[in-house]
Amino acid sequence: MDSFLGSWKLDPSKNVGMEVFGKAMGLSQEQIDNYNKLSYVVNMTKDGDSYTVAVDFGGALPNRSYTIKLGETVDYSSPAGVNAKLTVVVDGDKLVETYINEEKNTKWIVQRTVSGSEMTAITTLGDAKLTQGLTKV
Repeated sequence: MDSFLGSWKLDPSKNVGMEVFGKAMGLSQEQIDNYNKLSYVVNMTKDGDSYTVAVDFGGALPNRSYTIKLGETVDYSSPAGVNAKLTVVVDGDKLVETYINEEKNTKWIVQRTVSGSEMTAITTLGDAKLTQGLTKV
């Protein structure tokens, strides 16, 4: 998990699949277009057995922060207003985030891997797949 700690900046030019994934999530075309251009910084820190994830959207959206313990489920709300139950685990060299929205009966999974100063996040919802690249800052 330590390789995921620190600050990571999303490079929107590396987004692949935002259109298909956004539609699968039920986002409007305007939301999809905005998310596809959105750049943000994710900062992951550790305090004991808890991890805090803070997302700075640079003023484009309200910043988000949540604290998790591996394997425990917490309430999560996306910037688009999608609420879900979030569980985070480590699986080998992957950080796996599972989101379940009971209201819409949907589940999406984010698998993060780190190679040097590059993080890849692959998000899947059914057949829809979004790949994003982040760089350590």
